[in-house]
Amino acid sequence: MSGLIVDVFGDLAVIASSAAWVENYKPEVEACINRIDGINHINWRPSVDILKEEGMDVSDMKEVHPSTCPERIKVECASKITNYTIHIFISFLMLALFFFW
Repeated sequence: MSGLIVDVFGDLAVIASSAAWVENYKPEVEACINRIDGINHINWRPSVDILKEEGMDVSDMKEVHPSTCPERIKVECASKITNYTIHIFISFLMLALFFFW
């Protein structure tokens, strides 16, 4: 979906946010990701410059750059959950929010 990327590395889901709607639904997105078996950690990475262009108040957000990443995770085998699976899951979540909210 536009503005939302979820990458999975082992039991870590990295959520890249680059749209205001994603930030507005952050709790719902995290709740859905937490329901996926095998995901134990979530790292939220907002694209501050892009969100600022959309008119969001980004004064309390900080963008994490790859050079300042606090920890690295070595992935030795492919995860059972693919990015495609998560993309489909998030797509259904957003459709449900759109039609039933």
